[in-house]
Amino acid sequence: MGKKYELDIPDINSEELTPNEEVYKKKSDKKTAKKRRKKIWRIFLIVFITLSSILLFLFGTRPGRSVLIHWASVYLSDKFNSEEDIFDFADTDDGVGDDASVDLNYSSSDENLKSEEYVSNYLIIGIEKIFDARNTDVIMIASINTYDNTIKLTSILRDTLVDLPGYSQNKINAAYAKGGADYLIEVIEKNFKIQIDGYASVDFDSFEDIVDSLGGVEIELSQKEADYLNTTNYISDPANRNVVAGLQVLNGNQVVGYCRVRKVPTLDGTNYDYGRTQRQRRVLEAIFEKYKSSNIIDMISIMNKCMTYVTTDVTTNQIKTELTNIVENKIMTLETLRIPENGAFTEADKIGNVTSALVPDLDVTIQTLHDFIYTKDE
Repeated sequence: MGKKYELDIPDINSEELTPNEEVYKKKSDKKTAKKRRKKIWRIFLIVFITLSSILLFLFGTRPGRSVLIHWASVYLSDKFNSEEDIFDFADTDDGVGDDASVDLNYSSSDENLKSEEYVSNYLIIGIEKIFDARNTDVIMIASINTYDNTIKLTSILRDTLVDLPGYSQNKINAAYAKGGADYLIEVIEKNFKIQIDGYASVDFDSFEDIVDSLGGVEIELSQKEADYLNTTNYISDPANRNVVAGLQVLNGNQVVGYCRVRKVPTLDGTNYDYGRTQRQRRVLEAIFEKYKSSNIIDMISIMNKCMTYVTTDVTTNQIKTELTNIVENKIMTLETLRIPENGAFTEADKIGNVTSALVPDLDVTIQTLHDFIYTKDE
């Protein structure tokens, strides 16, 4: 018989590899790992480029910002309270005396309201609810002017004597108690000949929460203001009666107390209701400065907390328009005014049953207001 030969055939299922096969496997594994890394990097680059393109579109182009503003407008509109508290305004004691009658030096025959396409006016109302009264301790007009790219804030002294449609004259502070925000708008339009496009109201208790959601605001106090706030109940929580003279961060409870002070002069010596409205404007300026310096994440968080405290009749489209105006025109300047200005009113101890009223020269006051809000170079 012939000689038998056995072939040395490697077992392909064996875990043991020859040196050559081991080298080949290592090279193959390296190539596979390299391909995997390249694939991961390609996916990462695609995702990065896609996200960057989306962010660039949303923040770097007007159509993209329009998309963001639309989303924000719908979101804010849902967050706002759209109805006032159920409240029988007409039967309420407004706390400012019965109606009076006096010549306000003003022609009521001219019912044309001042209005320009580049200006929107919104009424801001700060409400203090005490027992059965609803007192508007803050009455302001916020105007967005896209011609000179400013937000203009006009405070109206609450003791200003005005005509109340359906009633006689009374302090403007009485208007809200007689008919709510819509009636107060009617009073302002009738007396000051200016179109109001909507309103936003907040009560003082909620205002505390708004300031606290910002982490407080910086306010400078005089020594007299600090001593007064620490020794009276204007700051309602005794634990917060620890303010000092100078620039400092006040919390919501301290800020509300500061806004209510009348009987101590401001830093520049302004007293009584003139000083109080000045303090209110300073607080809103401080809020404005702090808010505009926040990053977008903080802004969204703050707005999410604050909007639930605000009642408004402003529509989603109005919110969208004003956000677009502010963003696209980079409106970052706030200007303030108080009416009636010094020299444009007289003080009356008593008119009818209304005491301590300010009787304005409405012709002068209207002109001052219009000149401030509207650009004058036409």
